[in-house]
Amino acid sequence: MGHELATVQLEKPDDLIFSPQLVSQAASYMLNAVLLNERMNAHEANEEGRISIRDVRLLIGAERSHNAAFLEKVLDELVSIKIKWGELLDSEDGDKKSGQSDRLNVIVPFLQKAAYRSRSDGTVDPERGYILYKLSDPIHDIIRARRSLTNVHVLMQRQFERPYSFRLYEVFQSLFQKQAGVNGIAQIYTVEFLRTLLGVDGYSVFGDFNKYILKPNIEEINIRSEFS
Repeated sequence: MGHELATVQLEKPDDLIFSPQLVSQAASYMLNAVLLNERMNAHEANEEGRISIRDVRLLIGAERSHNAAFLEKVLDELVSIKIKWGELLDSEDGDKKSGQSDRLNVIVPFLQKAAYRSRSDGTVDPERGYILYKLSDPIHDIIRARRSLTNVHVLMQRQFERPYSFRLYEVFQSLFQKQAGVNGIAQIYTVEFLRTLLGVDGYSVFGDFNKYILKPNIEEINIRSEFS
């Protein structure tokens, strides 16, 4: 990927934006790195992919880290991610006349496998190291289908420090792009939807959920992005 990262945008399937991901901030950023690599190296068959350690560190904001244990932990999370494919999105085949729609209920792993190259002393060589991975077949199919995409500036994720800010930013980005040119863009999201999307188990009282989750993360979006 190299120097292209400064301007490139990730065409991210909405199925993945609106799928709950109970993982760390670094793992969610690594997921985007994998998606970007798939976009920039598209192939019909579901083949093994490869990303340089240098590009991975740039995308997740860890340029100075040579910690192989951290990288291994993030990859373990990626392999364990379950994508609830389309769970929060209306099916395109829904009955629009009655206002009813089908909801997909397919849960699949994001990756089949992942590995990385490291030095014999357990550290990662940022110049020569790389990550190997292979998508699960359903995820590869989602990416190849190119249905309902949102353009995300991939380096924007480095701007956010709070764990849920970029997840919410992607949702807002999808909304604005789908309603481009519409005056007074608005969308109502239920608290249940946001809890599921962000994977928040605690804060059952809305006041606490708003105080500790919604308010601080939305404030960061207001400060660090083009949205208000």
